[in-house]
Amino acid sequence: MTPGTDSPLDQALADAETRLAEPLLQAVFGLRLAYVGPGKGLGLLDASPVEYPVHVRLPGDDAGESPRDGMAVLDSDGETIPLLSEAFDAVVLYHALELSSDPHKLLREAERILRPSGFLLLVGYRRSSLLGVAHALGRFAPAKTMRLLASQRLRDWLKLLGLRLLSTDYGFYRYPWKGSGLRLMAWLERAGTLSRAPLGGICVMMARKDVFGMTPLTRRSRERVAAPGLLLPARAPIPNRQYKNLKKDI
Repeated sequence: MTPGTDSPLDQALADAETRLAEPLLQAVFGLRLAYVGPGKGLGLLDASPVEYPVHVRLPGDDAGESPRDGMAVLDSDGETIPLLSEAFDAVVLYHALELSSDPHKLLREAERILRPSGFLLLVGYRRSSLLGVAHALGRFAPAKTMRLLASQRLRDWLKLLGLRLLSTDYGFYRYPWKGSGLRLMAWLERAGTLSRAPLGGICVMMARKDVFGMTPLTRRSRERVAAPGLLLPARAPIPNRQYKNLKKDI
């Protein structure tokens, strides 16, 4: 968002998103990051150490060129992501699922372009919140086609796609008043932040793409590693004849 041009509500929402997302982005390293969503949230990438971000714009995004020098900009139809498979260390879906005509397909596309052990960051509004109530009443509509998704549905989709949920954080506990009411409800924001109750209007999820078939390295297996990429020889197998005699002795 551009400082000085946003309403107090827009700024409060942006502050809550930044507070939740920045620490997560700072912990993600790699070469390539794909940001999918409206350009107004690109400021979150200032906290990312990833060197080569790509902005994938959704239909109707009139944010213009990306603010980062040298950032590639691509257009999407809202359902697919025109990028290579397993080529990105991190993917950020910034309110992209809420704006997509097929959010499950778009999430599947995000999983496709993630490399094994890559990270997915989801930033979205929550239906089960005061902000969600305002949206249902037609009093909060950042976009005409925005549809809020239930957090449990997102968790189920992540699990189906082999994306392990690592963390879920909430923010913006107030009703999205556009006037002085927003400032009067600041106490509710402080209370919600301290309690970390799952009632905030903004939800930020971090997930990781697990590699199918991989087994966590146990202490015993770690002791068998002689050097990176080398394993100590396993114990010799017991011949069948000795194994039969051993069973008789038992």
